[in-house]
Amino acid sequence: MDNQYSITNSEWVIMRILLNKSPLGSKEIINQVQDQNNWSVATIKTFLSRLVSKNVIGYRKIKNAFIYFPTVTEMVYIRNEMRAFYSRLYGDVIHYETAHFQFSGQNDLEYAHHLGDMLEKYYLRVSRDLEIELTRKQIIYIYPTIKGLHSALGYEEGPSWLTAGWFWEIVHIAPKDSFTNIKPELIASHVFTQLLIHYINPRAPFWLWQGVSVYESGWLTFDKIKAAISILRKQIHPHLIFRISTDDDLFKNQYGYELTYTVIEFIVNRFGNSSLLQFIKAPEQMRFIFNMSEDEFWKVWIEFIQTRYINEE
Repeated sequence: MDNQYSITNSEWVIMRILLNKSPLGSKEIINQVQDQNNWSVATIKTFLSRLVSKNVIGYRKIKNAFIYFPTVTEMVYIRNEMRAFYSRLYGDVIHYETAHFQFSGQNDLEYAHHLGDMLEKYYLRVSRDLEIELTRKQIIYIYPTIKGLHSALGYEEGPSWLTAGWFWEIVHIAPKDSFTNIKPELIASHVFTQLLIHYINPRAPFWLWQGVSVYESGWLTFDKIKAAISILRKQIHPHLIFRISTDDDLFKNQYGYELTYTVIEFIVNRFGNSSLLQFIKAPEQMRFIFNMSEDEFWKVWIEFIQTRYINEE
């Protein structure tokens, strides 16, 4: 999780110069800034010093000259500014908090207490499994209506089963009466796990962080997985996982949760949790992590689900 830099508009003038070209000596920066603004040399040096103290630029001293360069990209800065904005928007009024979670939005204390208790218990396990600890409390935003949740997630006509999601590192969850088939704490745990995987490796493929999340949160039963595999048994092949849609609705309809669950289950059973964590961090290193080719891996996975979910019939 990134830091918050709080760069002022005046400091951004200098940041823009260094992002466009670097490294630059202090004299070059001063000349460029003075071409744009009527600032004194002392003012410009003060801004340079502030940016250094905020760890967004660094410098090298070569003889008597100071050479400056940026230490963060523009994209990192923008992401942090947007994250700070959303944190203020969704976490401005905290109704309840636990050791690792803050609850805002609808002031339903009974619901928040229940989610907080369950998420704290879940966090103890999943943080151990994924070897990650939060560096700040996780915001959970509770909506008064499921329509409001869908609007926030960008689904104006979202399906009724879509009861939680995340963006800008905030977990968004529907009111408790929206949950009919699956307990809200299990869905909240699923979405929270997605965030943890995002912190570990934001470039992890969609199927992988969905599979790990459904496996860790445990909301799928053996019977549901078995039923899905029974329907798909004639379609299962080594490339099936990569043909599942990244669209949430299609993913669900293609039994994406059930299929990706079995992959994670297979990895944990065959190779252990440490190998799963290595795979999350570097999925492109499959051959090295599992000591087999990609084709061999998927063939052995098929043998696993045939033994566990098909032949068992």
